[in-house]
Amino acid sequence: AAATARDHIEAGLGGLFVFQSYQPNDVLPTSGNADQDLQVGVAILIVDAIVLLFVLCKRKSIANAIDCVTSAAECIAESPLMLLEPLVSAIFRIALLVVLVVGWVYLLACADGWSVKMESGYPSLQVDYDDVEKVMLGFLLLMSFWLLEFGHALSTFVIIYMAQMWCFKQNGGCDYLRGYKTGLTYHFGSLAMGSFFIAVVRVIRAILGTIQEASKDSGNKVAEALACIFNCIVSCFERFLQKLNKFAYMDVCINSNNFCVAAGHALSILSHNATDALALQGAAFIFEVLGVVVVTVGGYFGVYFAATNIDMYTNMESATYVSDPSAVAVVAALICCAVSMPFVLVFSTVADTALFCGALDTLRKPLEEEQKSFIDRHFAVCCGSPSSKKARTKVDNSHHPPGTQKLLDKLQK
Repeated sequence: AAATARDHIEAGLGGLFVFQSYQPNDVLPTSGNADQDLQVGVAILIVDAIVLLFVLCKRKSIANAIDCVTSAAECIAESPLMLLEPLVSAIFRIALLVVLVVGWVYLLACADGWSVKMESGYPSLQVDYDDVEKVMLGFLLLMSFWLLEFGHALSTFVIIYMAQMWCFKQNGGCDYLRGYKTGLTYHFGSLAMGSFFIAVVRVIRAILGTIQEASKDSGNKVAEALACIFNCIVSCFERFLQKLNKFAYMDVCINSNNFCVAAGHALSILSHNATDALALQGAAFIFEVLGVVVVTVGGYFGVYFAATNIDMYTNMESATYVSDPSAVAVVAALICCAVSMPFVLVFSTVADTALFCGALDTLRKPLEEEQKSFIDRHFAVCCGSPSSKKARTKVDNSHHPPGTQKLLDKLQK
């Protein structure tokens, strides 16, 4: 509906420019040049036609993305404990950061010595460490990223577990706690391996960032450019790895595969449903942005209204008097934005899980062969061709334990 509405708006805008090029008037907006209005109008109409054709060709993928978004909203509404997970994860990360900061302070205090030097007219602190201490600092840096990423992986796994239990109608009252128990007892190694890969990439990014800053300070433009290029490549790979990890955790959760097998299986499913995944990515992004904007704007106007209309904030003799309501409202909006982002990311994870479960269920169940195009359906109706059946490819379950193989074979029948 949103894409169709946008197409209508673009078509109306293009038609407006074309109309203005032939019958100019002062009522409608115009550039003042008839030839330019015609060119702009035709270009808009061509772009609108291309977008409309794409929407028509990919209408099934768009419909699947809408279904996944709807399923995600229903899942969160029926499993409200999901919205508690970002808060629990934040508490865990804050506690972990406190411990890590204490460790960093103790380790940094082991320096052999320090000195202050003047570089380019500015004082610079130089701290000396021996080789063993440098190795220990590098190890602590890796472990810090690893532990933080493991906390994020466990939080993502719990949300995926609850979403998959809902998708297959097996959700109960204790899915939240069972998700933690399953992740920590059965899939601890898979979560640790996935988070380790992200941690290594982040350490590489940190090293490249340091090299880039050092090259910038020394004036070495070649080294700075190379570090910037490699940093961009590593950042792109990190985003891809984060997305792959999330789908790998989905396969770990539902199939109990190890991380490497799960990543390969998830990549195969994503490659066969690439269009659906891209459409879902766009739809989920729109909902995420709208959620953050609504919460941020609501927080801003709510605080501004309170600071300008409640006596305890407007009375200059009050101890809680607010002299600059706009500044306070901006701070409140920033806080609301930071708080809302983890919660809207839950929506994205649940929507991706719904897509993955649907794709996996489609692979496992033999269904009647779908008539995918309008032409096929038209000839089937006109010629009366019978609907054929096609058994989908059987999934190889030989690497699973015997009990799991029996369960999966039963589901495939």
